Amino acid sequence: MLTELGLTVTRQIPIEMIGGILSGAYTAHGGVIRNGAGQIVAHLASTSGSGLTSLVPGVNILSSALENGQLMMLSRSVEELHSAVSSVMTVATTGAALSGLGLAVSVAGFAYLNRRFEQMEKLLVDVKDLIEKRNIADLKSAIGHMKNAEGVGRISEENRRSLLLEAQKNFTTLSHLYGDLWASAKSTKQIRAIEGFFALAFTGASITNSELGMYEIAVTQYQENVDYWSETARSQVRQHLIRDNPKQLQEINAELLPTADLVNILDFANNSNRGIAWLDDFRTPDTKSWRPSIPKISNPWEKPDIEMAELARLWQKRQAILESQVAHLGFLSGKEISVGQFSRALKDAANAQGAEAICVIESQKKAA
Repeated sequence: MLTELGLTVTRQIPIEMIGGILSGAYTAHGGVIRNGAGQIVAHLASTSGSGLTSLVPGVNILSSALENGQLMMLSRSVEELHSAVSSVMTVATTGAALSGLGLAVSVAGFAYLNRRFEQMEKLLVDVKDLIEKRNIADLKSAIGHMKNAEGVGRISEENRRSLLLEAQKNFTTLSHLYGDLWASAKSTKQIRAIEGFFALAFTGASITNSELGMYEIAVTQYQENVDYWSETARSQVRQHLIRDNPKQLQEINAELLPTADLVNILDFANNSNRGIAWLDDFRTPDTKSWRPSIPKISNPWEKPDIEMAELARLWQKRQAILESQVAHLGFLSGKEISVGQFSRALKDAANAQGAEAICVIESQKKAA
């Protein structure tokens, strides 16, 4: 199937793509490699949901590339180059894992949704006063419909479509409910739990739309929900962590919140790309130049919420994964193939290659 879609399966990431990743021309997040325009140039699929480092070209191949000058400007030695590439793949895998969402290509229906629900179910005690048992039952029901609908070949197409429509209805309704509850949640525990249910519900809605053949709607709906997610997440971080004084974040132990993560959180919360320039604000007595226009809800010199800081770190990583999943759904829409069909094709290709992980690229984009 992948060949028919104009795709090529390789056991390693092409050398020319390695150069793009190391130079910053390409970025790897959530199991996909995207160019500067945000378009997917390759999928990195793993049967275990991790292990992308196995896609890094071997030392002999990298050595040959260095000798031919293909990567000469990116490294002084083969060992240094191999370490750098492996590091990028490790970061891509770890970032996906830390986001709590996993690799983009693992978003494949019931198995993914059920695993996410099991993770979120542990947090129900923190939101039992906000989420009714009926809402949880509806979520379980929607996931159950997805499971039954995956019986391709064992049930009629009419019954499969009915199950998907019912699941889509529940997921869409619940995504609105959880989105509203998340925006108004006050405690860190409630904010964390409801955000997870919201992401699960809107992901389920887009997966069912994809399985129903409504590919463009799946992309549009997911993009709209990610936009709402980003706006709400940033607002929650500003109100409950940064408040109106970023200096108090310096009180958090560097082992719990390294400087790199601190500036990433500030960039995330303010939708900016200032990086270490934020540290200049810490060195001056006045931070009005950057202060977001949010209501003062607590003493600005109150001790920072460590749990909220950790949540902000997670959300900052989750943002990149969610954006990659938007691109993933757009990629599938362009091929007119569903999430489940593509996932099964990837598994078949990996099994055929006998590999733990594979790289899937557009055939016309592969260098001669």
